[in-house]
Amino acid sequence: MKKLILWVALSALIFSGCSQGDPVKNTDCVFTVNDETVSTEEFNIYLYETQQSFEQLGGSDIWETDFDGRTAESVAKDNTFNTIVMVKIAAQRAAKEDLNVDDETKEKLKTEATNMYNGYSDSVKNGIGADEKLYYDVLYQNMLYNMILEDTVKDYSVSDGEFESYFLTNKDKLTQYYKTNTNSSGPVDEDALKDYSYAYYENSMKQQYFSKEYDKWKAESTIDKNQDVWDKIKLIE
Repeated sequence: MKKLILWVALSALIFSGCSQGDPVKNTDCVFTVNDETVSTEEFNIYLYETQQSFEQLGGSDIWETDFDGRTAESVAKDNTFNTIVMVKIAAQRAAKEDLNVDDETKEKLKTEATNMYNGYSDSVKNGIGADEKLYYDVLYQNMLYNMILEDTVKDYSVSDGEFESYFLTNKDKLTQYYKTNTNSSGPVDEDALKDYSYAYYENSMKQQYFSKEYDKWKAESTIDKNQDVWDKIKLIE
């Protein structure tokens, strides 16, 4: 699911075994973000995507890898947790800013959710435990994440001086990036390289700017984990 990041409207929370306002220790919810609950099924949707990303990088043997004394499974779970927290906080921020998904995009998300759900084997579907509606809700929230990201950085720009300094310092590395991404082996056009490098640098700086804003939102948020449920979560087989 490439659209999940590094993505439920607050008025349409997911009711998959837990609901807004339930005490986290008395539900089967994995954790809450500002009283918005994350069910095991929702967590599993993200977790399976994390699993696939891990295996694309290191193959199926990656689960036997030691990460500085930690298992790959524990790292995958923590990565999934951090991703969902970011999506939830960003989506909540989008609601505060009155950002809304248009009807055309909603229909596209419904189609994508159907394709995702139908694309999984029965074994994976059962392991995740989510219905098709939950896949849609996850995609919907990810769209809100993208919208608040774009809204937050829309007025951000880099100066020519900053870029020139960056370009001269990293020219060799940027040239290799450019050749790799354009499948080019010959001489590189200087103007094309600069255009590519500027887009790369601007995007990186916007991501850094958004991360700083997100850190502020997160510092103002309350995140509570249900340790009993957390400990029971396993990789999807």
